[in-house]
Amino acid sequence: MKLYELSLVELMDGIKNNNITVEDVVICHIWRCESVDGTLKAFESYDFEFILNEAKKIDDGFYSHDMSFRGIPIGVKDCYNTERLCTKRGSKLYENYTAGNDARIIRKIRDEGALILGKTKTSEFSVHSPSDTTNPHNIKYTPGTSSGGSAVAVASGIVPLSFGTQTAASTSKPASYCGIYGFKPTFGLFPRTGVLKTSDTLDTLSVFTRNIEDLEYTFDNLRLKGEDYPYIYNNIDITEGKKCCETFKVALILSDTFKYKPEYAKNAFKSLENELKTKDGIEVEVIGLPDFLVDSRIVHSKIYNKSISYYFKEEYKKTPEQLSVLLKEMIEAGNNISLKEYLVLLDEQKLLTKMFDKWMNNNYDVVLTLASAGEAPEGLNYSDKPDSTLIWTLLGLPTLIVPKYKGPNNMPFGFQIIGAKYKDYLVIEFAKKIKQLGVISDSSVVNVSI
Repeated sequence: MKLYELSLVELMDGIKNNNITVEDVVICHIWRCESVDGTLKAFESYDFEFILNEAKKIDDGFYSHDMSFRGIPIGVKDCYNTERLCTKRGSKLYENYTAGNDARIIRKIRDEGALILGKTKTSEFSVHSPSDTTNPHNIKYTPGTSSGGSAVAVASGIVPLSFGTQTAASTSKPASYCGIYGFKPTFGLFPRTGVLKTSDTLDTLSVFTRNIEDLEYTFDNLRLKGEDYPYIYNNIDITEGKKCCETFKVALILSDTFKYKPEYAKNAFKSLENELKTKDGIEVEVIGLPDFLVDSRIVHSKIYNKSISYYFKEEYKKTPEQLSVLLKEMIEAGNNISLKEYLVLLDEQKLLTKMFDKWMNNNYDVVLTLASAGEAPEGLNYSDKPDSTLIWTLLGLPTLIVPKYKGPNNMPFGFQIIGAKYKDYLVIEFAKKIKQLGVISDSSVVNVSI
C-alpha cells in the first residue's frame, strides 16, 4: 500500500514507531498532488518547499516535544488565514491578500506537527458560486461547494485530513458527492478566529477524512475544552462527552424536501430502515420532519442573506462588477431585511435549537437524513435539489456525513448522522457502531483517471 493511501492514524503510528519518516510521508503526498491535481484542481496554492524543510527538521529531532499530528500533511480551505500562503477567499478581490497569521485552529494543529501542503479552493467568499474543482470519481461532475476543494483533496489521497466550513451545506454535499467522511461539530467547538466570517450564528468549521477514527482523533485533539469554556466544559468535559448507549434510538427523517429527491436516492435511504432493524442494539423509526421545524429553512435563508449583506457591503458598494450574480442577489435580499427583523430571527434560531434539543432528549439519540439529494449533478454550475442540511446548520448541531451509496452514474452519495447540541461523541460512537456492524465502511482513495 502506498503512503498516500494510509489513514491519518496509520501514518501517525508509522512515524511514531520509526517505520516511516516524515520526509517519506511528505514526498509521497507531494508526488500524489503533482500527479492528480492538474486534473482535479483541488488546490489554490502549495507550500511544498517549506513543508519538505519542516519534515527534515521533525525527523532530525529539531522539535522535541510530543506532537499530536507529527508530520501529517493537511489541506486548508482558502478562507482560513495562514501565515505563509495567500488567503484568496475564492475572490479576485483578494488574490494577493496575505493575512500574515494562522487561524487559531490552524496554528494549533501546526504546533502539533501538521504540515500545510496547500490551500484548497473554495467558492466565492465560501458562499455558492463554484470554483473549477472537479470530482475525482468523474471530472465531468461537481464535487460540491464551497468546501469542494478540501473534500477532493482527501478523496483523491492528496492529504488524509483537510479543513472546511459549513454555513449552509458546504461540508455535507462535498463529503456526500466525493464519497468520504465529513464532520461539522456543534457550533463553537472549533474556534473560528482567523476564518472568513459570513454569518455570526451559522459559520462552523469542519473536517474531512476517509474514516471515522481519523475524524474522532482530529476532533478530540482540536476542539475547545477545559474550564475556560464553561458551557463546553459543563456539557462535554465533566461527563467526558463519551457516554455510549447500550441501545441507540434512531429516527430516519423523511424531511419536507424528501419528495423532491430522485427515486433511487429515496429508495436507498428507505432501505436503511430494514438494514438497521437487523442489527443488535439499534431501535429505528421512520418519521417526518417535526412540525416545529417546517419554517426553519426560511429562518436560515434570511439570517444568511442579512449576514452576507453586512459582511460584504463594502465589496458590493465599491466593486460590484467583481461579484457573482448569485452573491449580489443574496446581498440585495439581505438589504431588504431590517435590523429589527434580523434580531427576531436570531431569537427564533435560539428557540428552535432549544425545542429540537428537548425533542431529541425525549425521543432519540441520533437522527439520520440524506446528506445530499443524491449523487453529484453533472457540470460545475448546477442547481441542486433542496435538502434538510440547512436545518441542522441553523440549529448548530453535530453532523457527521458518512459514505454509503452509489447513484445511477456510479457516483457516490451518503447520509448524515445528527445529534442534539454537544452530543458530538454520541454521534461519533453511533457511526463507529454501524461501521462495526457492516452498515458503513472506510473510504478508499479514488483512482483518478488522468
